[in-house]
Amino acid sequence: DVLARLGLDGHVLKHGSPSCGVRGVPVTDARGVARAAGTGLFAAALRRRLPLLPVVEEGDLVDAAGREHFAVRVFAHHRLRRSLAGRPGRRRLVDFHAREELLVRAHDPRRYRELGRLVAAAGGTPPAACAASYRELYMAALSRPATPGRHADVLQHVLRHLEQQLSPAQKADALAQIEAFRRGEAPLLAPLALLAHHLRVHGVAHVLAQ
Repeated sequence: DVLARLGLDGHVLKHGSPSCGVRGVPVTDARGVARAAGTGLFAAALRRRLPLLPVVEEGDLVDAAGREHFAVRVFAHHRLRRSLAGRPGRRRLVDFHAREELLVRAHDPRRYRELGRLVAAAGGTPPAACAASYRELYMAALSRPATPGRHADVLQHVLRHLEQQLSPAQKADALAQIEAFRRGEAPLLAPLALLAHHLRVHGVAHVLAQ
């Protein structure tokens, strides 16, 4: 209960710690001989009490990809916790899902489709049960790292919302930037910034909100 009241959105734990290690913690017998590897006592309690909370060991943050993936999940958990607090009705669930669709697609297209079906059927499910299922599936989707290929596919989907507004040259430029990112020749920010500019100029608010 104390952990739940803290409003946590992520936790970084100490590798190998008897209390905080997430994995590979030596489990010894009465003579002090290591017999197995397990999870630290606090880490295990944290996961039992807050199973959706993004948790990493310090070593998982050494590389840029690990840091980015953890940060995405921390901010997503915060939005989820704030938006679906209490007993959210179907309207709040639909609104939240509409803002998160593109992000989820970039991480896990299969679970994105499952979430869509869950939201579509929300009217016939008790709100508390529906929200609980959504929270679990949403965080499970984001536990899978996004890839350049899936990001690029989502960016092309966004571009299709601008097909009638952009000139052939503008579309070709956007596609070129998307493909440059897919090949690792440009950062994600380059096509994102260009598409966001076009979305603002042409007032495609429902996509820009994501």
